[in-house]
Amino acid sequence: MVSSRRNPTKINFIRRVDVVVFVIWELVILAFLVFSAVSLYFRHMQLALILICITMLLLLCMKITKQIRLARKKKQRMLDSDYDYNASS
Repeated sequence: MVSSRRNPTKINFIRRVDVVVFVIWELVILAFLVFSAVSLYFRHMQLALILICITMLLLLCMKITKQIRLARKKKQRMLDSDYDYNASS
């Protein structure tokens, strides 16, 4: 019987990479929001609107990629549990 369990150190590394990528995305979004506030202060309305739109698009992309990643993990868990069930039979 072959175990389908993954290496725990590899899982921890993947989780750390996910966290680092998430933090970088958040810092970029925060920077866009700060730049848009500064441009509003200097009365550059068009620039502020463009930066806010870019920020909203980044947030939307983050949500979509998170949902895709969670769906892949769920599918992989289902495949792993199905494999375990078939291997034990």
